[in-house]
Amino acid sequence: MAPSADSGAICKGNARRCSSPPRVTGSTLLNVLEPYPLGRTIDRYIIPRDLPGLAHPCLVMLGVYAASSLRTWRQSFAIAGAA
Repeated sequence: MAPSADSGAICKGNARRCSSPPRVTGSTLLNVLEPYPLGRTIDRYIIPRDLPGLAHPCLVMLGVYAASSLRTWRQSFAIAGAA
């Protein structure tokens, strides 16, 4: 029997409704990394009062939080669809 394209999934069936280890790992990794850019921004820009330099770190944090939210939503949607 040939392996299916969704061989890494936890459940078999519709891959869109199935939560796979890469989704869970990616979501968890982003949740763990969220505080890191915030701490760096506080240490490098807010404490020394370098307000013009805040633009780039704020965009990085916005991207990390948006990616984390999207991954969490997709994971929740997949789990709700599998139930």
